[in-house]
Amino acid sequence: MRTQPVVNIKRKQIILNILCLGMIAFFLLLSFLVIYSSIIENTEHVIASIFILLLFLTISIISLLLSQKGKTFSSSLIIFLLIYACIFYGSINWGADLPTVLIALFIAVLMSGILVNSKSGLLTAIILSIHLFIFHYLASRQIITPNYAWKNDTFNLLDVIEYSSLLIFAALFSWLSNSQLEKTLVKYKESEALLQIEKDNLEIKVKERTEEIKALQIDKINSMYRLVEFGRISSGLFHDIMSPLTNITLNLQMLKIDEVKEEIKNLTPSIKKIDNLITQSRKHIKIDNTYTHFDVGDEIASVMEILKSKAVSSGVKLIFPNKNQSTRLYGSQTLFSHIIMNLISNGIDAHGHGESPGRESSASEPICESAGEAQNIKRKIVSVKIRQSASKGPGVSNIKNIFIKVSDNGEGIAPEIIQNIFEPFYTTKQERGCGIGLSSTKHILEKYFGGTISVKSKLGKGTTFTMVMPVVG
Repeated sequence: MRTQPVVNIKRKQIILNILCLGMIAFFLLLSFLVIYSSIIENTEHVIASIFILLLFLTISIISLLLSQKGKTFSSSLIIFLLIYACIFYGSINWGADLPTVLIALFIAVLMSGILVNSKSGLLTAIILSIHLFIFHYLASRQIITPNYAWKNDTFNLLDVIEYSSLLIFAALFSWLSNSQLEKTLVKYKESEALLQIEKDNLEIKVKERTEEIKALQIDKINSMYRLVEFGRISSGLFHDIMSPLTNITLNLQMLKIDEVKEEIKNLTPSIKKIDNLITQSRKHIKIDNTYTHFDVGDEIASVMEILKSKAVSSGVKLIFPNKNQSTRLYGSQTLFSHIIMNLISNGIDAHGHGESPGRESSASEPICESAGEAQNIKRKIVSVKIRQSASKGPGVSNIKNIFIKVSDNGEGIAPEIIQNIFEPFYTTKQERGCGIGLSSTKHILEKYFGGTISVKSKLGKGTTFTMVMPVVG
């Protein structure tokens, strides 16, 4: 059995309480009318009628007590049986067509539909219709002989009071039910509005929390990606470290005491190169988001030094014509180094694997050359350019924008996929990529530098990524 809502039970309880009180008042009034009628008209069997009315009055009081204790179904059943007992009693004594009986039939159907449900009201109407047919049949066959003397009596004031009381009772009962139903609907609407507000607030909180979790996950992925990317370039880096170490070893093996000072001078550049590579590598893979002022050109040159072996093994020339330009930025050197490494590494990958035809790779080649030299050499190129400009607009004259362009003349990106390249885990490198680099670059640039990144590409011509970073002060 399905449990009724608390609000619905409360509504029925209020209706039952008032209904029981009304019935108690009605039976008291009816008792008064019977006593008054017996005095005026000297009616017989008054004691029996009074006894029955007092019995009905007692039952109404019991129903009221049950309703107040929350037993609405039991109370409703007692009231219905009580009303039917009145209908049955009236049908036996005065006929089923007695106006009081007909009004009571209507009230019984109305009560059943309101206090239980609409199906119960329909079933009650069918049962009481059968009651009318049965008593009509019994009266027509003279199986029962109701007293129809009331049909010959003049319609008097007592009849008016009796019928009016029943009609008013039915109207009040219907009004009471509707008013309680309207109050319930208002409460439901208020509850629904409150629930909608709570739902909206919950959605906002869930969205905010989801964004926080997403940002944390992206930061963790970015940290892991730095290690992954460093692992990809580590073989070439180890080659760059081993070359000066081999040079040191060979020179040490041939040392003589009188040649120590001279050889130490010769070995110093190799030692410094090893120290520089190790320092740059550690700076790239460590998780350090400390904000400080740093030189953009120095950081780009440092990244190019780390990626030199990867570029040479792929036959790619790294060009940085603004190497000596002083451009300072405030932020995390580690994160800036990370986004520059992503873009330059992608530029190298854009040319595919393998060296340029007819040219040997050498780890000792310079990593930067002028733009004029680049135009004369027909080979794979990745270039980085820096430009600085003041922002326009009132009140922002102290703000400058740094433009950094990373270009390659590689395979290019197809127009139908270029809008997807900044999405996490989207990659065009198949087994060579994991789809994190560019999404990581965009996330870091927007979150930590307040910048933007855009891309232009032509198939067979190459790709250019443009970063714009505002600088305050």
